Amino acid sequence: MPRYFFDYADDTRVLDRSGTEFPRLADAEHHARIIAAELARDVPDHELHEAFIVVVDSDAKEVFRVALAHLQ
Repeated sequence: MPRYFFDYADDTRVLDRSGTEFPRLADAEHHARIIAAELARDVPDHELHEAFIVVVDSDAKEVFRVALAHLQ
């Protein structure tokens, strides 16, 4: 089963070092949206436009990103 990593990115990047397995990319995208929505509540409004959850596959390629700004 593919493993996806959910990094937090703004002016810095916090790496997800363990990742989570999902059978489909769509499941990983859904998980990223949940994480982003939870984090959006804690990020100041003026910083939301710079913050993302970046989904990376096991080959270290970015496959999806969710902007926190779209979830407020």
